[in-house]
Amino acid sequence: MKRILACITSCIESERNIQLYRLCSAIVKKFGRHELSYYAYAAFAYVSKRYVDAEDFLTLCLKTNPNFVDAYVLYGHTLFISETYFEALENYVEAAGRLKNVELQFYCAITEKYLNGLQTGEEHISDFDVFRKSWNPYVMNELGVILYYDKCYELASKHFLFLLKRLTNSEVKPILSNLPILLEANVNSYWNAVYFNLGHTLFKMEKYFNALACFEKAVTTGQNRCDALEMIGFCYGMLGMIYRANDAMFKANILNPECQHFIPRV
Repeated sequence: MKRILACITSCIESERNIQLYRLCSAIVKKFGRHELSYYAYAAFAYVSKRYVDAEDFLTLCLKTNPNFVDAYVLYGHTLFISETYFEALENYVEAAGRLKNVELQFYCAITEKYLNGLQTGEEHISDFDVFRKSWNPYVMNELGVILYYDKCYELASKHFLFLLKRLTNSEVKPILSNLPILLEANVNSYWNAVYFNLGHTLFKMEKYFNALACFEKAVTTGQNRCDALEMIGFCYGMLGMIYRANDAMFKANILNPECQHFIPRV
């Protein structure tokens, strides 16, 4: 049971649709109409961004086993993406009530923040020191996002740089001068958002050359290329390189015709 859940979790985190579908088929063949089968198909629907289907399978899963912690967590993620924060919080709280760990407390805090603000969210963290110093990459990334929205850009950039160091297993210090080295290595496509998060943070700090490097790296991953090209255009625009800015925007417009941004000539 634990090994199967670990396999499903791994597929979710790395967004491996094909492997997850094969795993679903194997689980159904072995267990039939079972909580694991419902959970596996919910995971596949979640990774495929079919969130309504994911909710339906998770409802069946929890009806079969009301103490299925992983199902509550995935249900919370699904509802959170759908911006149904109150229901998402209910599922995170259910999971946290059955399994005490910092990550579940963190999910509760993040969701509560969206509902009632950061101070109220922090009440879910029983040991804020452990939470703040956590090396869990999911926690580090979301904490950086919180700091960004609270306009603590310097501190947010430090979190994202340290996260890149962890993800790339780099031996260099996670400081801005080492950004080119941290960007050399490739990470799982799941973590492409980190390049965006760091890039947006550096853009707010008016470090446009550094932000440009992050968005150029994001383009090479092949995910959200239109958004990355748009930001490349904005970076070049802020640097006064209008020709390059419009070239990047033109490429973004090709990928998404609805994107009509351009950098005006001064």
